[in-house]
Amino acid sequence: MERYPILLEEQTKHGHSLFPCAIYNVEADTNNSEKIYYHWHKEIELLFVQEGQATLSIDRKSSVISAGDFAFIPSNTVHMASGGTGDPFRFIAIVFHPNLIRSFGNDSVQEKYLTPLCEWQFDCPYIIKKDPFYQHLVLDLVRHYQEKEKGYELYIKIHLLELCHALCQYTEPFQHRKKETDDYRITLIKKMMLYLQEQYTETIALSDMADHFHVSKGHLCRFFKEMTNTT
Repeated sequence: MERYPILLEEQTKHGHSLFPCAIYNVEADTNNSEKIYYHWHKEIELLFVQEGQATLSIDRKSSVISAGDFAFIPSNTVHMASGGTGDPFRFIAIVFHPNLIRSFGNDSVQEKYLTPLCEWQFDCPYIIKKDPFYQHLVLDLVRHYQEKEKGYELYIKIHLLELCHALCQYTEPFQHRKKETDDYRITLIKKMMLYLQEQYTETIALSDMADHFHVSKGHLCRFFKEMTNTT
């Protein structure tokens, strides 16, 4: 990921440490052409448009998104949406940290499905056009989140994983990208090992290494452990 200015990082806390998830109903200011301001965050965002149309940009890839469309915004990606002044734009945003659905350990579910999905290791659109499945699932998640009946957290987690399963099927035709991704991961771990070798006489802070490779400290730890089986 490119190293973005810290000022672009959203400071809002979505949920809490034990349940890092929040759901928002948002109505953009019609007096402003910027419907979603330019920002990034560590959480994944699922966006479902209820009214209007805008141009959604995710890491500089732009597409028109309109009522009934669903978008998957990976963590750590800069995104924004713009539209016409005076035009309405209303949407639902489900924002959750990848830890909410992540496996405890590098099992096959994490390696084969969740990591590629959370990092969006596919060359395919982020936007899914007017699919009733996503509309029904999003509205159902909103209802349970708002009513907060006993066990709603479990319900939301289960159905976020159900949504991940659907997205894995959606991205299936683009699995040929995996070889390119593997090559990139191997190249990156080699660079990290070389960096450690060259700096072995110095005290290396995790933050210094994360800054050097333009990734978050959490991503660096997970990636290094996945590739080397060591912390």
